[in-house]
Amino acid sequence: MFKYYLTEIIGQGVFGTVFSGYRLPCGRIVAVKRVTDEAIALKEIKILKKLRGLDPDKCNLVNFYGCFKQGSSTYIALERLNINIHNYMENVHKTYLPLDEIQAILHQTLVALNALKSIGIVHLDIKPDNIMLCYAYPLRVKLIDFGLATNVSEIEQGSFKQPTGYRAPEVTLGLPVTEAVDMWSLGCVAAFMYINSHLFPIQDSFEELSIIIQMQGQPANHVLDKGMFTEKFFWKKIHGEQHTWQLKTRDEYMSTNNTKSRKYGGISKDFHCVDDLLKIRQVTDMKWKENRAFLRLLQTMLDTDPAKRITPTDALWHQFLTMRLFPNKSPTDPSEIQDVEEPTPSTSCSFGGQNNPDSNTNNTATSVPQSVNPENNPDSNTNNTATSVPQSVNPENNPDSNTNNTATSVPQSVKPENNPDSNTNNTATSVPQSVKPEDTAGEV
Repeated sequence: MFKYYLTEIIGQGVFGTVFSGYRLPCGRIVAVKRVTDEAIALKEIKILKKLRGLDPDKCNLVNFYGCFKQGSSTYIALERLNINIHNYMENVHKTYLPLDEIQAILHQTLVALNALKSIGIVHLDIKPDNIMLCYAYPLRVKLIDFGLATNVSEIEQGSFKQPTGYRAPEVTLGLPVTEAVDMWSLGCVAAFMYINSHLFPIQDSFEELSIIIQMQGQPANHVLDKGMFTEKFFWKKIHGEQHTWQLKTRDEYMSTNNTKSRKYGGISKDFHCVDDLLKIRQVTDMKWKENRAFLRLLQTMLDTDPAKRITPTDALWHQFLTMRLFPNKSPTDPSEIQDVEEPTPSTSCSFGGQNNPDSNTNNTATSVPQSVNPENNPDSNTNNTATSVPQSVNPENNPDSNTNNTATSVPQSVKPENNPDSNTNNTATSVPQSVKPEDTAGEV
């Protein structure tokens, strides 16, 4: 019987709380997400169960261990990872990432997107906070947070909003959504890693679209014609049997939509093309070829026409991803990445996948004593149970010794709209007594 022994809060969002804890009796450190809205929880669980058809380690996706009901809340047990890309840049490099690390992170995340596309899932929330390091040498990342993910065939046109600043223009304009929206978001993450700043404004939709057009040009007429919300941002100009679209001024946008918009003060206001990002990097002649290859890839990832945007498969064969740039040395300061392990990861994905060994678990909730000393017991297909929150845990004889068990904070760098975790404050704190799961049994 699996039990989850929760130790501390590591994230607090609008619709849920994320805890660090232990899975008993094996002692594996896990992240347990508590969601109070049952419909939201069941939607995420449905996607996570579908991902069990893939190999999470080969496909660079977070492991899903199980779920259970406790009172009115639903708990989702997931793999506990190390540090997200935003914090890795801020705490280790303290600036933008070197090209070899950008290459490694992009390669592995593209493998993840390729895997999701193979089973018809779109993530919809790609951003620096949702790509996390397993370990830093060799650099290994996984894609997390499937709270907004859905089957692409089930998305209604105009019904969804990605995080501002990482939102594809077709989402803003209300076009049909495809897996291409994740590629756009990953392109924004690539730019973030390259310049240590959000490429597009993260708080204002009109300003975001304005900067996109400033850098990438206005979307083609056939793209704008399909948008449910195009006339919210553009004037339609009729010229006989032809027509064109003209972006509204800020004042026109505010008056016609009865809304507010503010001018963006970030560095992107001075960018007029992707090549302008070179101004931030101060590239030397020695690295000119590698930087140019990166910018050519970025240009294809940020194509405003989703039908022309590069696919994950094609991106993996791009010149930048096939150069010999992968990291061959430790991070800038290895002491700032705890519990770094040195296995040899595979960045290719077998879409046949291996099923999660916990896929047949039956998840019930019970109480747990205040002191626990887990015995050497391998994971088996048994029941998952919730536990009350202890003050200390000392797991021994852990058969999952190859699991990365570092507990770190996971702060958010982006506040997306309509994202249940948008206001997450991820500083680890002691768990108050009021968050202890009740002793009520339940099943999901």
